[in-house]
Amino acid sequence: MKAVQVVKRDGQVEQFSPEKIERVMRAAGMNEEQSKLLVASIVSWISALHIESITSLKIRDAVLDEMVALEQILNHFDREKYAVTVHTTTNTLSHTNILSHNEQIGHVTVRRYTSPHNIFIPRVPYASAHSVIMTNFTLMPHIWVLVQVAFKKVTRTKRFGFYIFPCGGFTPNWKSMPRLQRAIKKFIHIAIGAPLIAYTADSVIAISSWEKRELSKNHIPAHAITVIPLGVEDEAFKPIDTPVSSPIIELVKTHRPYVVQVSRIHPIKNIKTTIQALAQMNSLLSYIIVGAVEDENHLRELQDLINKLNLSNRVIFAGKLTTQEKYFVIDNSLCMVHMSYNESFGLSVYEGMSRGKICIAAHNSALEEAIKEEHNGYLFATTDSAGLASKLTELLSPNSSAVRRRIEQTNKGEMQRFTWANTANTLQKLIGMFIMVLPLSTIDWGYVAIAVTS
Repeated sequence: MKAVQVVKRDGQVEQFSPEKIERVMRAAGMNEEQSKLLVASIVSWISALHIESITSLKIRDAVLDEMVALEQILNHFDREKYAVTVHTTTNTLSHTNILSHNEQIGHVTVRRYTSPHNIFIPRVPYASAHSVIMTNFTLMPHIWVLVQVAFKKVTRTKRFGFYIFPCGGFTPNWKSMPRLQRAIKKFIHIAIGAPLIAYTADSVIAISSWEKRELSKNHIPAHAITVIPLGVEDEAFKPIDTPVSSPIIELVKTHRPYVVQVSRIHPIKNIKTTIQALAQMNSLLSYIIVGAVEDENHLRELQDLINKLNLSNRVIFAGKLTTQEKYFVIDNSLCMVHMSYNESFGLSVYEGMSRGKICIAAHNSALEEAIKEEHNGYLFATTDSAGLASKLTELLSPNSSAVRRRIEQTNKGEMQRFTWANTANTLQKLIGMFIMVLPLSTIDWGYVAIAVTS
């Protein structure tokens, strides 16, 4: 049994040995067997936690993998045990200040702040919060929150578990940033962010082994990092059970055969390489991109390239679709492509594989964990348009049907473990190791919380 730190109602902290806990329990009227049973189970006992989540991303803007992760995880939390509040902005990817300041999404309460540049100061009720989860990593509000938590730790007034869920935000693709922005952000990450994270976080949650290695390279202690993979939404494992709109049916019918990519329109997603691959093929294969536009200038650059290569009838930006429409487009594709420059997890690749699709991805970052060559897909150098064109031509051949059937069965079977329920359950267990609130109506010892320590 580990030692425990007990926080009293008056805010004082007292260290309890396992033997002392048993004596307290007996004084509360428990016999020896009851007290030992409660001591043995206390590590996994969680009840009525109030969780505060801070993110610079946009709730209800399901284009970003990180936002999907946050919303899905929180909605899979046990609503009988957790009251969850999310602090974010009123912005979406393409518009500022259009979302309401207060909203209830499922059992998650959303508090939004007006901010033209996603910079805001969240009003977190630290005194009543039992867990604070900080998602992504930007300079503000994240540095501000880290400073606040560090101050509370120094002054011994930190009474909550503090968890950081960077989702690639702390280890971005530095090369994709302008030089000055990269220099400033990297300095702040290493000189300020890393020391504060190492000092304040009860755990840093990486969404892949690759992200854990990258965090360690960026001065986050490896022992403080826990890997919890993201999950695929429940709909990915179910047949499409609602009618798909006529324009989407017509889109699929008109452009078959086609490859699909599910991602936002942003330079880091490297849509250009797949466009260039199409130009090198003799077939009339099309390319459908499902996702919202984050960078309008980049969209114009891609359209200029498409026109230059005479591919305007073969490259289609379908925009943001409903969940059912997205899976309808995936189901009818030849395969999924994802030649992104950097992914901490690559959620859309897992969505494609959950539908049995072959996925062709860039040989970099966490995509190397998702794809095993010729087992569930194929990997190519990030800008290897010629190699990609050759593989797509091969998959179009009738001779590839046996390979496609084999990979389809492999992917459908292996993806069953990547669910949001599994992700949420693992996160709940992690939180439960640090903070447990006793049912005071049953056993009132005058304590607010018990935190397990090593």
